[in-house]
Amino acid sequence: MGSKFGGAASWANIALSVAAFAVGVAIVGKGGGGGADAIVAGAPLLLFSEGLKLGIGLCIAVQVSALSGLIPGLTPRLVGFISAILMIAAGLIGLAALLFPDFRALGAYVNPVALASVAASGIWALICTIAARKARLFPTWLTIAGALLPLPSLAALIWPAAGFGAFIVGLLWNRGLALILGRRRDAADGQSLTPL
Repeated sequence: MGSKFGGAASWANIALSVAAFAVGVAIVGKGGGGGADAIVAGAPLLLFSEGLKLGIGLCIAVQVSALSGLIPGLTPRLVGFISAILMIAAGLIGLAALLFPDFRALGAYVNPVALASVAASGIWALICTIAARKARLFPTWLTIAGALLPLPSLAALIWPAAGFGAFIVGLLWNRGLALILGRRRDAADGQSLTPL
């Protein structure tokens, strides 16, 4: 059951990430560079953006839970849930800054917290990739994606433009998880499996 929801969450994560990227581009196009300045640029878009962050955080949590059944150990689960919590926190902080004037100053913390979530997600991918090598759980292309994801993810903490690289590799990573967890669901249902 966890694999079924995990696969769906992975596809949903891809859709939400693409939507969040598009909204981010639209916000910058309106003149909002981030934080409190972005609030002035377009509140409706930002409300949607913060809702997307909540959705992405929940998807990560489901993915971590589903993958923990395949990859043993507390560390992958802990780092993965930290990433999910940070992304949900970024969305909640953003919503508070938008909806309550007294909390508007919190808008400056939205991007740093979201970037910390991205960094934690990259570390989670690397840990899962290392653990999965013993069981040969991931195909080569997914192993490469998981190994590379921490680089742009961590770089984005210092150079936010590197977040685009994390976005691209993250899409590949999430696609791989969707296929892996989908195969586990099909195997549980007795369906024939296709190569990854």
